[in-house]
Amino acid sequence: ERLRTRYHEYKKLMVDRALASNELEEAKKDSLDAQDTKSVEAQFLTSIQRRSIEREIRKIDSSIRAQRNALIELSGMDAVNDLDNQLKLELAATTNTPLDFIGVRR
Repeated sequence: ERLRTRYHEYKKLMVDRALASNELEEAKKDSLDAQDTKSVEAQFLTSIQRRSIEREIRKIDSSIRAQRNALIELSGMDAVNDLDNQLKLELAATTNTPLDFIGVRR
């Protein structure tokens, strides 16, 4: 039961991380657009938004590390590595990302 709970939490965090990374890329584009407008207010707001997303990603990364370590204790390193590859495949399928880009071996 604990293993299943940890697995679901880990998977949720991995999805959250992928979504936050996509959001960060959009925020970076917005920041570049704001610099082009020469509007100090727009630059300030996009900078705040980008830093907020970066903070959220750091929190998610910390939670992922904790969940991953718990999964390793419960099921072993090989099982968690296989899980990581499977999650990368699932995330790549949902975002149409080339597999070689995310480091998945076929």
